[in-house]
Amino acid sequence: MGLATAIAVMMLIDVIVEVCTGVNSFVTISVMKRVIAGEVVPQEELTAIDMRTGALALLGVPFMLAAGLLFCFFMPRANRNASAFGSLMTISPGWTVGWWFVPIANLWMPYHAMKEMWQGSDPDPTVPMVSVPAPAVMKWWWGMYLVHSFSGWAPMLAGGKENRQAQDLVNAATIEIVTSVISIAAALLAAATVRGLARRQEERRKRAPGPQVATAGAAL
Repeated sequence: MGLATAIAVMMLIDVIVEVCTGVNSFVTISVMKRVIAGEVVPQEELTAIDMRTGALALLGVPFMLAAGLLFCFFMPRANRNASAFGSLMTISPGWTVGWWFVPIANLWMPYHAMKEMWQGSDPDPTVPMVSVPAPAVMKWWWGMYLVHSFSGWAPMLAGGKENRQAQDLVNAATIEIVTSVISIAAALLAAATVRGLARRQEERRKRAPGPQVATAGAAL
């Protein structure tokens, strides 16, 4: 399995987990509204909500960690490929990963690194790198990634109180639904961006064969 495909699979699994999280949030809201209305809800039903919520929160962690690790392999390889195509890269392979971990700069430099790799991998080798625009999907991906990064704090802030009342749980579940939608959009756009870059580099390799490179979509 290629790197780009592996990342897309991890993103798809994250989407599935987020869909399940959203469904669980809708169920939570429904049950809590019954509680607010004065209905006696069986303890087993309330316990099931807690168990599902905890399980879903843990389930997504290993897949997101795996996706992050795959990104750490994908970006340096894609950068080296663009250099092998003859494109002048201002960001080194190592820093395509390093910028993710630099506070403040990680708000734009990883996007700049991805954009530069896209520009340097145009299938037409005669097109000047600087004249190649970033695709809309990449811009949307980065925008949704930033929104997702900041919105990730919302459920934790909403769910930080002990002995929460039913209305507190309704509010927290509503926020969880919103963040799940954002996460789904970010994951799908990330998969589309990565696969788009991998296809672009493969097309460049076929149309302008030179030094043999392992395209970004290739296996480890």
